[in-house]
Amino acid sequence: MTKEILRKIEEIEKKAGKSWLTIAQKAKTEGDLIKIASEYGVSLTKDQAAEGLKLLTEHSQKLTETDLSEIAGGGIVFK
Repeated sequence: MTKEILRKIEEIEKKAGKSWLTIAQKAKTEGDLIKIASEYGVSLTKDQAAEGLKLLTEHSQKLTETDLSEIAGGGIVFK
Protein backbone atom coordinates (compact mmCIF):
# COMPACT_ATOMS: atom_id res chain seq x y z
CA MET A 1 0.00 0.00 0.00
CA THR A 2 1.42 3.34 -0.91
CA LYS A 3 1.72 6.31 1.37
CA GLU A 4 -0.29 8.32 -1.16
CA ILE A 5 -3.40 6.17 -0.85
CA LEU A 6 -3.12 6.18 2.95
CA ARG A 7 -2.98 9.97 2.90
CA LYS A 8 -6.04 10.09 0.64
CA ILE A 9 -7.94 7.71 2.94
CA GLU A 10 -7.07 9.94 5.89
CA GLU A 11 -8.34 13.02 4.03
CA ILE A 12 -11.63 11.31 3.20
CA GLU A 13 -12.06 10.07 6.77
CA LYS A 14 -11.54 13.59 8.15
CA LYS A 15 -14.28 14.91 5.88
CA ALA A 16 -16.71 11.96 5.87
CA GLY A 17 -16.25 10.81 9.45
CA LYS A 18 -16.15 7.26 10.67
CA SER A 19 -18.69 6.17 8.06
CA TRP A 20 -16.17 6.69 5.25
CA LEU A 21 -15.59 2.97 4.79
CA THR A 22 -19.29 2.19 4.40
CA ILE A 23 -19.53 4.96 1.82
CA ALA A 24 -16.40 3.87 -0.06
CA GLN A 25 -17.49 0.22 -0.17
CA LYS A 26 -20.37 1.24 -2.45
CA ALA A 27 -17.84 1.83 -5.24
CA LYS A 28 -17.86 -0.86 -7.91
CA THR A 29 -15.40 0.77 -10.33
CA GLU A 30 -12.43 3.12 -10.20
CA GLY A 31 -14.73 5.82 -11.58
CA ASP A 32 -17.16 5.30 -8.71
CA LEU A 33 -14.36 5.66 -6.17
CA ILE A 34 -13.03 8.79 -7.88
CA LYS A 35 -16.54 10.28 -7.78
CA ILE A 36 -17.04 9.44 -4.10
CA ALA A 37 -13.66 10.94 -3.19
CA SER A 38 -14.39 14.09 -5.20
CA GLU A 39 -17.62 14.56 -3.24
CA TYR A 40 -15.37 15.08 -0.21
CA GLY A 41 -12.95 17.34 -2.05
CA VAL A 42 -10.30 14.65 -2.48
CA SER A 43 -8.85 13.95 -5.91
CA LEU A 44 -7.70 10.47 -6.89
CA THR A 45 -5.76 9.43 -9.94
CA LYS A 46 -6.96 6.37 -11.82
CA ASP A 47 -4.03 4.39 -10.35
CA GLN A 48 -4.89 5.49 -6.81
CA ALA A 49 -8.53 4.60 -7.38
CA ALA A 50 -7.53 1.17 -8.71
CA GLU A 51 -5.38 0.56 -5.63
CA GLY A 52 -8.14 1.77 -3.32
CA LEU A 53 -10.75 -0.38 -5.04
CA LYS A 54 -8.47 -3.41 -4.75
CA LEU A 55 -8.14 -2.79 -1.01
CA LEU A 56 -11.90 -2.45 -0.65
CA THR A 57 -12.71 -5.62 -2.57
CA GLU A 58 -9.98 -8.02 -1.45
CA HIS A 59 -11.27 -10.81 0.68
CA SER A 60 -9.10 -11.62 3.61
CA GLN A 61 -8.53 -15.14 4.81
CA LYS A 62 -10.95 -16.24 7.50
CA LEU A 63 -9.45 -16.92 10.90
CA THR A 64 -9.77 -20.40 12.34
CA GLU A 65 -11.04 -21.07 15.85
CA THR A 66 -7.41 -21.65 16.90
CA ASP A 67 -6.36 -18.29 15.43
CA LEU A 68 -9.18 -16.52 17.24
CA SER A 69 -8.32 -18.25 20.50
CA GLU A 70 -4.67 -17.24 20.22
CA ILE A 71 -5.57 -13.64 19.43
CA ALA A 72 -7.93 -13.52 22.40
CA GLY A 73 -5.27 -14.93 24.69
CA GLY A 74 -6.90 -18.31 25.01
CA GLY A 75 -3.78 -20.32 24.56
CA ILE A 76 -0.04 -20.33 24.39
CA VAL A 77 1.45 -21.72 21.26
CA PHE A 78 5.12 -22.63 21.05
CA LYS A 79 6.49 -23.15 17.60
